[in-house]
Amino acid sequence: MMGPFYFCVMKKNSGIKLWTQDDRPREKFLQFGRKALSDAELLAILINSGNKDQSALDLANSILEMADQDIDRLATLDVSDLEQIKGIGPQKAITLSAGLELGRRRKVAIPKAPYLLNESRKVYDRFHPYFMDLDHEEFMIAFTNNRNQLMFYERISIGGITSTVVDIRLILRQALMKKAIGIVLMHNHPSGNLKPSPSDIDLTRKVKNAANFFDISLIDHLIFANHHYFSFADEGIL
Repeated sequence: MMGPFYFCVMKKNSGIKLWTQDDRPREKFLQFGRKALSDAELLAILINSGNKDQSALDLANSILEMADQDIDRLATLDVSDLEQIKGIGPQKAITLSAGLELGRRRKVAIPKAPYLLNESRKVYDRFHPYFMDLDHEEFMIAFTNNRNQLMFYERISIGGITSTVVDIRLILRQALMKKAIGIVLMHNHPSGNLKPSPSDIDLTRKVKNAANFFDISLIDHLIFANHHYFSFADEGIL
């Protein structure tokens, strides 16, 4: 009779094809590294195990089909969306959502090296990952020092599909507390329309005038929509 040690050695030295469907992505990860895995295989590792009818890899492929094979769209799926797939229960759905959220946070984490916000494109590249998955409006503010280097950023408000309420006093209080020299306003339009609304223009004007009293510069106000943006500074209406 084979003992457990013999079984482990045999399994370790066996080729990937001899492993179960659920174990193959892990074995491939160990042999060739994470970059060698497909999107489906990486998802399968997070899913961990399948069921009697489907392997973890089958479930992963079903999830990608739901997202039209689009990683950006995949990141917008929430727990309730994932649970619609047969074989994905609450635990697996939460694990997947947590993994996707960590990936998003990595993109928006403040880098250790100084990051300049002296151009609209740099602001967009830095914060686009934060706004790209939202189906509602959110308003953020970035604070900079006298070299236009990013010091800190914070979400100021969360709104609905078409608008969000912003308190100018809160923006200025945070800027003063952080001893910021410059601020960048940012919010998104889930509709995809880049045109600033009258309220967007009015808010920008009020923030700029109020900030001037404290020698704080309003560097820019960006509107994010899908994979594009609108810059008040670039358009000369700041």
